[in-house]
Parts: sequence; C-alpha cells; structure tokens
Amino acid sequence: LFGDHFEDKYRLTGAKRKYGASGQAKILGRYDKTLGYGISTGFKLSINHIGFDKWAELMLTEFYILQQHLKLGGDVIIPIPSYQELRSKSYLYFHNKTGKQVINHSLGSGNSSLPFECRLFIQQQIDILKQYSQEIRTVQLFLD
Repeated sequence: LFGDHFEDKYRLTGAKRKYGASGQAKILGRYDKTLGYGISTGFKLSINHIGFDKWAELMLTEFYILQQHLKLGGDVIIPIPSYQELRSKSYLYFHNKTGKQVINHSLGSGNSSLPFECRLFIQQQIDILKQYSQEIRTVQLFLD
C-alpha cells in the first residue's frame, strides 16, 4: 500500500505516470496496476478545495477494494513511520491534546502532506481492514 497521486491512480490504461517520483510511489508506482495498490493522497488541488467529505468518500471506495482483497486471502503491507520519524515529526502521529500516538502509518506524510484529520481517517480505515485480515504482523524495514 502506498500514497499515490490521484492523476496517476486513475490514468488511462497504458498511459505513463506523471507524478510519484519520490517516496513509496517512486518504488511501487511502476507496479500500481499489478503488485502495488496506491490510495489517493496527492492531488492537483488541495484537500481544502476538494473537501473532506468528497475525499473521504473516495477513500471508502479505495479501501473497499482492499477489504475484498483481504477477504480473498490476499496481503496488504502498510508502511509505518520509523522511530526517528516518530521523534522528529511527532505532530504527524500523536494527538496534540492527549499526547497519545493515534496514527500508526506513514501514508500521506510525505510530499502530499495530508492534514492530520485525513491521516486519522486513513488510520480508521486501516483499523477496519484488520477485521478482514487472517494475521497481523510487523515485517522488517528495508531501505534503499
């Protein structure tokens, strides 16, 4: 699972990607129609222009596909922040009033810079995905 640009995710079959030259999309983008699955975290317009409700509706549609994938016995690998990122960018993962970590993924934390409420909504969808999973485990982190 990776954060993808809306324009790339919904491009015509055979068309080349225009965005996604960094982060997870840099590696997984070329496999987005086969091995990788991108959720729309980047847009030409900001989330403020699109509106949270329309964006959330899009997320529900995209996560429904992941639910079906898990029901069929597939796997979903979700990127998590490193310890260093949790320390240096705690505002991306911790609730500002309670100080508790409420976001456990790194989707939308890079170039797309999704607002906290959007990243929290993604976390809620990930938590729902767990209901469809046969097993949950943390795998080794590999870096280029």
